Amino acid sequence: MLRRRTMAAALAAAALTGAMAAPAAAESDPPATAAPPPGTGSVVLPTGDRVHVLPGGALGLAPAAGREGVAFTTVRAADGDGLIVIPGDRADEILSGAEDARRYNVTDLVADGRTDAAALAAADLRAYAELPPIAAAADPTLTVTVRDHAGAVPDSGFATWYDSDDPEHSGTLEFDAAGVAAADLPPGDYLLTHAVWNLGPGDAFTEYVFGVSHVTVDADGAEFVLDGTAASPVTAETPATTATTSRATSALRCAPSSTRRSLRTA
Repeated sequence: MLRRRTMAAALAAAALTGAMAAPAAAESDPPATAAPPPGTGSVVLPTGDRVHVLPGGALGLAPAAGREGVAFTTVRAADGDGLIVIPGDRADEILSGAEDARRYNVTDLVADGRTDAAALAAADLRAYAELPPIAAAADPTLTVTVRDHAGAVPDSGFATWYDSDDPEHSGTLEFDAAGVAAADLPPGDYLLTHAVWNLGPGDAFTEYVFGVSHVTVDADGAEFVLDGTAASPVTAETPATTATTSRATSALRCAPSSTRRSLRTA
């Protein structure tokens, strides 16, 4: 089954805005012969926005004309040193790889003496650090709760899920002491086969709940209750066939809104 994923928005960094454009002018200009500190300077991004790399690694931003309302985010590059500045209106292209994030690595660009990121050939970008790997979004969670006909947690049981589009993609749910099990699954439709039971003296079955149910997992996950209290009993009596066999009475409980079944044996 094709796994659906959403682009992870794991860009844990400070947002830059037009209000931070360029540092304030000093009271007096430095001597013309004074060299800027190493690693400082400015570079124009492919979007036309100018980013200033200041002493200490701080950044200043001068948006291009007409782009004053665009938000910017900084992300630490894969090498842990460089800073990549991502304009909000180019985020999808940069994160998907359609546009090379190294053209926005302002730390490496300025350190290399570059002033125009758009003018660089692809070969010139090889020495610059890229974006770190973006973690895929976690699959939503299917939570299944089981209850017997009395509304209590049954003694034991199991449930197996099958991907409706790919039945070979399947797994077993493990219920905890509270009768709850969970599995992280991609969004889609699933088939659940399930059975839970209670035991009496000598580990004889006193109740057996079994059935097949369908559940849809969306982007927010799904919660499903296998509720034995919703079953309606159907009884049948079987006479003894020998003197050593006592008469057995069985009650079949049918849930009205699904294929769940509950069998109780007296």
